[in-house]
Amino acid sequence: MEDKKYYIKKLSNQIRMRRFELHLSQEKLAELAECNVNHIGRMEREQVDPSFTMIIKIARALGISPKDLMPE
Repeated sequence: MEDKKYYIKKLSNQIRMRRFELHLSQEKLAELAECNVNHIGRMEREQVDPSFTMIIKIARALGISPKDLMPE
């Protein structure tokens, strides 16, 4: 269970950092990723474990590869 929390935290941080780099609001990222803004907020607060499909959509919206969101 600790590994899962670690990976969710790292993923959340990567999403937030990239969003800040691009000067995107959570609302704009949600629009680009075709998801609900509440879902973006919950991911960034580490409250949800996003699906693989959602990770791909968010990565595309952020202009990066899904692997760039994954911790090493």
